[in-house]
Amino acid sequence: MLNDTPRLEKSVCALERVTDEYLQEVEWDELFKGSKTLDVVVAYASTWRNAHRVRLQKLAAQPGGRLRVFLPDPEDKETLFTLSQRFKMSEQSLKDKINEAIADFKELGGEVHVRAGDAVFSCYNFEHKAVLTLYSHSQERRGSVPTFLVGDGMIRQFVTSDIEAILRQSTPVQ
Repeated sequence: MLNDTPRLEKSVCALERVTDEYLQEVEWDELFKGSKTLDVVVAYASTWRNAHRVRLQKLAAQPGGRLRVFLPDPEDKETLFTLSQRFKMSEQSLKDKINEAIADFKELGGEVHVRAGDAVFSCYNFEHKAVLTLYSHSQERRGSVPTFLVGDGMIRQFVTSDIEAILRQSTPVQ
């Protein structure tokens, strides 16, 4: 039997860009300038976080600003095992990277949540648009991964509802 998840509106896709260079070919500056809120679902995002450090800080500090970040639970052994296999790194290295991300996102003014379970993509859900970046299952470090910039429509609706589910499954980090 299917669950009670609402059906996605299929009439509008609003796919604005597809690239394999998420750091250089996404209009990050415009996305940050047009938003007071941002939900981020990532494994640890060292490169992305450092590239957007000032923007993240500014977004979180503005009146009505909210930076909400969802990371894997660094204390969940099954999550660490699964993701360390995917990223081809030791569980301890992954745990260290996640803990570094927790501390760093909190320092940037973020509200941080952790969740046990596998992640199959990263996403950055701004007020009016979202960026969805796929993970590779090749167990090799890849600089180029499919990345989608979407406006309001079916894909963004999926991202938003998935983030709501992740929020319900997560624990806030104090």
